[in-house]
Amino acid sequence: MSDRFRTGTSRALRAVTLLLAVVLIAGSCGSNMSVEDGGAGTPVLGSTTLENSVVLQRVTISDTDPFGVGGNALTLLVPAGWTVTGGPVWRHDRVSLVTGEIVVSSPDGFSQVEFLPIFSQVWQDGGLFGFGAGDNYLGATVRAPIGDVVEFLASVVLPAARSGLAYEIIATEPLPDVANAVVAGLPNTQSVAARVLVRYPFDEGPDLLEEFTVALSFTTSPALPGLTNWAPHTLFAIRALEPDFDAARPVLETIAQSPVVDIDWFTRYQYVLNLARQNGLDAIEAAGRTSQIISELSDETFEIYRQTYRNAQAVNDQVANEFVQVTRGVETYDTPFDDAGIELPLTFDRVYA
Repeated sequence: MSDRFRTGTSRALRAVTLLLAVVLIAGSCGSNMSVEDGGAGTPVLGSTTLENSVVLQRVTISDTDPFGVGGNALTLLVPAGWTVTGGPVWRHDRVSLVTGEIVVSSPDGFSQVEFLPIFSQVWQDGGLFGFGAGDNYLGATVRAPIGDVVEFLASVVLPAARSGLAYEIIATEPLPDVANAVVAGLPNTQSVAARVLVRYPFDEGPDLLEEFTVALSFTTSPALPGLTNWAPHTLFAIRALEPDFDAARPVLETIAQSPVVDIDWFTRYQYVLNLARQNGLDAIEAAGRTSQIISELSDETFEIYRQTYRNAQAVNDQVANEFVQVTRGVETYDTPFDDAGIELPLTFDRVYA
């Protein structure tokens, strides 16, 4: 494992993983943000200059898209003075309905955390009649499965998100435990995950480094041979100038770990998503704003969708724990003395009880 990938520590990525899994991360349109002062007791973790300390503030992002469900969508922690752009953008031409991105930037613009948009992909061996590569088929992009994270970045993510920038990939770290956690309990599903470090060379001054964390999942169906539905399960990036990157990592990872989806927002989103699958988007649009539709939610129905959130959270907790252990360079072993287990460095090649 690269020393650069071992630098820094990490807490659970459970919130951001769930956020990406339900494709909440959204674009810069239709968002509204408010800031709560962290107060004197807020942890000191770093600084906008990465030399002094700053106080983290809780930022609330609201769903103000005209086709959205309204209310507060999520919160995240941001160092004072940093800028947040983004919020839920509803796309009725996508199978997930919601997509986009969130960007958190330092005052100088060089240090940044970005949650990139997630789109579903679909592919049929032999082709989908009347649809070619890049077309939208029932809300998913027609694209052959890409089973290599580096290739996915180079052919899909970087051309769209970093168009025109010269870059070189300088390090890659596979995350097999993360991939296993992504597909745990899912039939006919495979996954691949990795962290990839990219350098953007500048003619003058230090180069810029950006580390992408990606987990891809691929699902097939015995009833539909040759058909593959696939998508990023996790897709975010942290970046800073090369001399500052290792020092910046703790602050950037803290931001990346901090988003928390509002359970009431998720409940309303899930309700509208199911309506779309059952009745089609035209029925929703004909009925007016989605906020009017969800006002009809009964308490019993509301609790059913709340439980969906809890189930998704439990699955993503396991994925988050794998991220944490890889970042810290440890592995958990069972012990015969208690049920808690013990964490030991990955460098240990044999363990005795």
